[in-house]
Amino acid sequence: GEPQGESDLRQVLSEYVRQRRNVSCSPEDIVIGAGVQSLLHILCPLVKDKQTVSFPTPSFIQGSTVFSDHGFQVDYRNKDCDVVYVSPAHMTKWGEIMPVKRRLELLKYANERHHLVIEDDFENEFVYFQKPTPSLFGLSGGQGVVYIGSFSRLLLPSIRISFMILPPELLNAYKKKAGFYNQTASKAEQIALCQFIRDGHLAAQTRRLKRLYSSKLKQLRSSVRQVFGTGCQIQVGAAGTSLALTLPYEKSGDELKKQASEKSLHLQILKESEKDVTVLMSCSSMPVQDFIPACELLKSVVLD
Repeated sequence: GEPQGESDLRQVLSEYVRQRRNVSCSPEDIVIGAGVQSLLHILCPLVKDKQTVSFPTPSFIQGSTVFSDHGFQVDYRNKDCDVVYVSPAHMTKWGEIMPVKRRLELLKYANERHHLVIEDDFENEFVYFQKPTPSLFGLSGGQGVVYIGSFSRLLLPSIRISFMILPPELLNAYKKKAGFYNQTASKAEQIALCQFIRDGHLAAQTRRLKRLYSSKLKQLRSSVRQVFGTGCQIQVGAAGTSLALTLPYEKSGDELKKQASEKSLHLQILKESEKDVTVLMSCSSMPVQDFIPACELLKSVVLD
C-alpha cells in the first residue's frame, strides 16, 4: 500500500471533510494511519522545534504518552504551550462543544504566538441539540492547524482507520520523509471504506446513529430523573452519548466504586467533593430497557 494512504480513499476523504466539516484540502494534504496514536508518531518529528504540548485533560493518555516519548513537556489546559491539542466537539466527557467565539479566540492567540493547534474532531458526527460548529481547520483557512479524524465510532472499533490533514508548513516536511514510513492501516480496509463512503453508506450510517443515540440519550436522562427525582444535577452537552450525574455522597469516590463493583456495577467518577460525587453515565452500549434497573442499582449503592 501507499505510505501516505490509498490515493482513492484520500480523494474521497477530501470531499467528505469539505462537505461535512467545511475543511478545504487536497488528497495530498491527507495522511492515513491505523488510529490517532500512529498518526501522532508521524506528526511529532515534524514539530521537533516545539517543546511543550497542552491537552484538555489527563484522560487521553495514549496521546500524551506519544508526545512525552518524543521529548515534549506535557501540560494541561495551558494555551501558552507550543502545541495545543483540543477536541472542540467533545470538550467534556458529557459532550459540551466549544463555541465559535472561543474557537476564534484560540486561533487568534495561537497565531500571534506561532503555536500549533491540533484539532481532534472526535464525535463531531454526534451533535444533536445544536447546529454543527465550524471546524478550527476551516476557520483558520488551514493555517497553523492539524486536523485529525477517525471512523471508529461510526463503524467497528476494530477498523483502525484515522486520517490527519497537514497545513502547508508541515506537509512540506512530511513529504521529505513520507517514503520512510510504513502504512499502518489495512489496505483492504482502506479500499472497503473508500467504496463505503462513495456509495453513500457512511452518510446513511451517520444519520441512523444520530437518531439512535439522540433518542437513547433522552431516554437515559428521563430514566435518571424518574429514579433520582428532580433534585439531582444532570449535565448534558450538545453532542456525544453520555451525561454527568451529580449525587449527594459523603464517602470517597473510590469507596463508591468499590461498593458498586460488588454489585457488578462499574462506575467512572468524574469528580468528587466532601458532599457529593459526579459520575459519567453512557447510553451507547446499554439497552434502553436496562436504564431504569441500572439507575435503581446505582441509587441503592449511593444510599447504602
